Amino acid sequence: MDKESQAITQEIVRWITVTDNVYRAWAKGDKDKNTNLTLKLPSTMTSISSGKVVQIISLMNKLPEGKIVLRGCKPVVQGSKERILQIGVEDEVLTQIKALDGRVLVGACCLNVFHLNRRVRQDST
Repeated sequence: MDKESQAITQEIVRWITVTDNVYRAWAKGDKDKNTNLTLKLPSTMTSISSGKVVQIISLMNKLPEGKIVLRGCKPVVQGSKERILQIGVEDEVLTQIKALDGRVLVGACCLNVFHLNRRVRQDST
């Protein structure tokens, strides 16, 4: 795909929203610029969609909009109400999450943020 077609496709996809999920098209090589993080959502948050949780994380923690990408959300174990939220973040957001010592507010909950099974911390690389 040429650069012009790629830009048009990315702009069109940027506006697609389905039940609180916003979609994005990456240019070749762009996807790797995001760092994959995970959060464990407690059972008290079952009524909140994963897309809405990502929006709340951005708003409540003053993180830049559009810099957090929802990668997926699945139960901790089959039948569990607890979920694992998988997100991708740009370096700017990762730095801000580190400044929060790897803890983000979501409503009344304070959730730990993990990268490669270790909590993100200020002193981590």
